[in-house]
Amino acid sequence: MRILYHHRTQAEDGQAVHIRALQTALVQAGAQVDEFSLVARSGAPAAPARNPSSKRWSLVARLPRFARELAEYAYTSYARGKLVQAARRHKSQVIYERYAFGNAAGVQAARKLGLPLILEVNSPMVLELSRTRGLSFPRWAERMEKYVFQSADRVIVVSAVLADMLVDMGVKRERLCVMPNGVHLEDYPPPQIGLALRARQELGLDPAAFVLGFVGYYRDWHRLDLVLEALRAPGLERGVLVLIG
Repeated sequence: MRILYHHRTQAEDGQAVHIRALQTALVQAGAQVDEFSLVARSGAPAAPARNPSSKRWSLVARLPRFARELAEYAYTSYARGKLVQAARRHKSQVIYERYAFGNAAGVQAARKLGLPLILEVNSPMVLELSRTRGLSFPRWAERMEKYVFQSADRVIVVSAVLADMLVDMGVKRERLCVMPNGVHLEDYPPPQIGLALRARQELGLDPAAFVLGFVGYYRDWHRLDLVLEALRAPGLERGVLVLIG
């Protein structure tokens, strides 16, 4: 199977790690993956290579909120035709898209080509952005998001909770697939006892304490308050939560 993988991500953080790992998994499963994005890359996986369009798009983040939103919606018009061209050039059989706020390029390109669209949704972006940076056109954002979610042939979500949210937004449950985020355990060998003890000493922690670590952004929906509450449970009174982010 030949897959055209589309995303609007420029960051080289955890999102990029996820994109690379998923493309690699698809290739290992026997698929041929071609990538279309703001950042020029060829093949899967590949090293990042910036191009002029990605530099221009990075300036969008500096615009006032209302202008940034309009630019994000405008991306659909920019990418739709290029996606069609890329799919025809690579003779793609399916379009796989990582969902981004305000982006309907994959939906419209797939419809024009008569190809199935697989949409990967990691977050209900309208809800997330309304709670973080805010939205200038919330009603339009909600309509756009529902249109994209309801138009995809198959929607992959990272949790059952997110699946339920999309069902409430009109997505048929039989078109949903829950695929939790994973990790390559071989990349994280168990720490040596001496190293672990030294780390505890450097942090000023009791060598016998139960230590729980969290790495990432601190968002309300991560419910770190529940972690603190759990550490009050019998047997965990000496527990410590280490936050990195």
